[in-house]
Amino acid sequence: MHNDLVSIALTTIYTMFVMAFIAPDVLWPYVGGIAILVVGLAMLVKHFRHRLGEIRSWGPLFYAVPLAVFGAQHFTATRFVAQGVPQWLPWHIFWTYLVGTALFAAALSLVTGVQTKLAAPLLGVMLLSFVFLLHIPNYVSSPHDRVKFAVALRDLAFSGGAFALAAKLWDSRKLAAIARFFVAVPLIIFGGLNILHPELVPAVPLVKLTPLWIPLHLLWDYLTGVIFIIAAVCLFAKFQAKRAAAWTGGWVFLMILLIYLPITIASPSDIANAVNYFADTLMFSGTLLLLAAALST
Repeated sequence: MHNDLVSIALTTIYTMFVMAFIAPDVLWPYVGGIAILVVGLAMLVKHFRHRLGEIRSWGPLFYAVPLAVFGAQHFTATRFVAQGVPQWLPWHIFWTYLVGTALFAAALSLVTGVQTKLAAPLLGVMLLSFVFLLHIPNYVSSPHDRVKFAVALRDLAFSGGAFALAAKLWDSRKLAAIARFFVAVPLIIFGGLNILHPELVPAVPLVKLTPLWIPLHLLWDYLTGVIFIIAAVCLFAKFQAKRAAAWTGGWVFLMILLIYLPITIASPSDIANAVNYFADTLMFSGTLLLLAAALST
């Protein structure tokens, strides 16, 4: 875990160095993510120093940093993000700013522990509303679009992560069961997609190809697919579910270090093909770790 802290610190220093050379629309997502990273690390060291070796303890931070990155993008790429607001809903720009503010506020709440019992379930409901209001209609309009299907499943899993945190804070077995289902369904489908499309970056299978300069670039997808399917079966069967979620979250974080971090370092100003993929996958790792912390067995 000490090596992980060193890696995070070096990544932060590198990011701060390149910030002066990238456009403002990329700069502010970096600033938001780094701000939450610094605050989150400080809180972890202050309150959970004795638990830094437990991978589950990193769940809220891994989940919160991407929230800040995506929240900032609602302000730097407002008109682009607003295109995703349903046409029947008025005031597209207003909703974009509101969601951006909510994402950053939730990120701050998760790393500081301030009003987290309120923020976690509200965040879960908001993310779940995205699934029903945005992603499912988009997929229904293009039922053969694998990417739209994957995006819907991704946000379903993310909502499960928020509900998992709420389940732990509220000591709710019902919320934990909902979270387990919301994560297990995407996990088993992502597992199959990783095996069927080993040319894509592992974990959340969207459109980006794994660069050929990544060593053993096909192997990582096959391994990820098998791990995801086994973990999903464990979650559905409630057999070693806690351990399966924790180990899978750790595996996804390993993929971040081996694949997504080098891609981001190689193209630090590429918001769509580097930064967003890094944040997406980090949030998926955080989701699994939050679920592991919420499950009793």
